[in-house]
Amino acid sequence: MPMIQELVPGQGATILEIMNDAANAYRGAIPDDRCKEPYMSAKELADEIRAGVRFYGWFEDGFLLGSLGFNTSVAAI
Repeated sequence: MPMIQELVPGQGATILEIMNDAANAYRGAIPDDRCKEPYMSAKELADEIRAGVRFYGWFEDGFLLGSLGFNTSVAAI
């Protein structure tokens, strides 16, 4: 059964794999000044988590298929 669950820092390698694969799929749509290799490094992910970003993932049959970060520590404009 598909479901969304909060991810934990121990799943960082999988989060990075999904994010960087998605960035590669959207290469050309992501502005060149924001597109680098890798799109997100392990240090950047750790910094985001320390800054309060919470990551969630889409699971199907026990496999993480997608992820997103949710930041409630800053005001939206």
